[in-house]
Amino acid sequence: MATFVLRTAMETPEERMGSSKRTASPLSMNPEPARKLAHVVAQDPGARPPHSVRSNIGSGLQPGAGHAVASSSESSNEAANAAQCEDNRWPIPAVARTGSSWKFLFILTPPYSGSTALAKVLKSSSKSMLLNERGEGQWLVPGMCEPDRWDHEKTISWDSVEAVWSARVQLVESLVGSVQVVIEKSPPNIVRANQLVHQFPNSTLVTFNRNPYANCASSLYRNHEPQGKTEVQRIQWLRHLAQEWATRSTWVRRWNDEFETISLTYEQFCEDPSASVKRIVQGLPELSDVDVTRPIRVKDYPLQGIQNQNERQISFLTAQERSAIGEELELHSALLAYFGYDNCCD
Repeated sequence: MATFVLRTAMETPEERMGSSKRTASPLSMNPEPARKLAHVVAQDPGARPPHSVRSNIGSGLQPGAGHAVASSSESSNEAANAAQCEDNRWPIPAVARTGSSWKFLFILTPPYSGSTALAKVLKSSSKSMLLNERGEGQWLVPGMCEPDRWDHEKTISWDSVEAVWSARVQLVESLVGSVQVVIEKSPPNIVRANQLVHQFPNSTLVTFNRNPYANCASSLYRNHEPQGKTEVQRIQWLRHLAQEWATRSTWVRRWNDEFETISLTYEQFCEDPSASVKRIVQGLPELSDVDVTRPIRVKDYPLQGIQNQNERQISFLTAQERSAIGEELELHSALLAYFGYDNCCD
């Protein structure tokens, strides 16, 4: 296994500049059934039941006794509220079947790497589904999509995750019929793939990565409002994003070394979608009817076939911004070579 260094709590550019503002890291079915599922919404992870405190005024208790009774009541209420909050974070709905009833295809990928296009192409199979429109099951479980979701030491209630995901699959089956393969691509799962495999042993892992310059450009424009930033601020963010790409790509490499994964890149997929899908189908023959020619809709792009967006997105970067990314990546030449990338923006 490769030796690697992981940064799980990197300082953001705003923090370096002394700002109190912090930006969190960014991570279905056919259209008509998807609309039917619109009412299934994850509960607010920040929700907390109202806390009532009993007053002991006029109770006739001895001095100090009322305080003791109130404290006991408060402790009881606090414990009940804490338990309720935990239930809200990690719900466990009743399900007829568990996750072992289906095959799971986990796409382990940094965000903004083009995995949505891959997932939607694979969803064209009559035997597959996405857990939601984005293909990210993290958003169905409040505790899983909290701000610390990228922390590899975060405690995950896998019983809750399995129950919620299973409930969603059963709901889909009640609308569109049998499902054999569930596609899941929550980016933060790259820091806990070993736990995924343990909880869902009947699973296939696909790792997916993208040219770091295109990845950084996409992340900057999608998530960090570059139009409102000076070039100095943009460069600081791009340095940060390049570091994140290296950290997350190190996780991807780890799982390639540790498990039998199907390793793909965005560039390979765009150049020859059929070849990429064929490699996946070899491990999951249930997806043999995937249609790589079917137009798909990704984010705000128009309905279209698979297109490599790297050149267009990198063109948004100035020469100074590209140079800043390159300087950060100089420390990771071996990692770049591993994924077939040079330290340039081509």
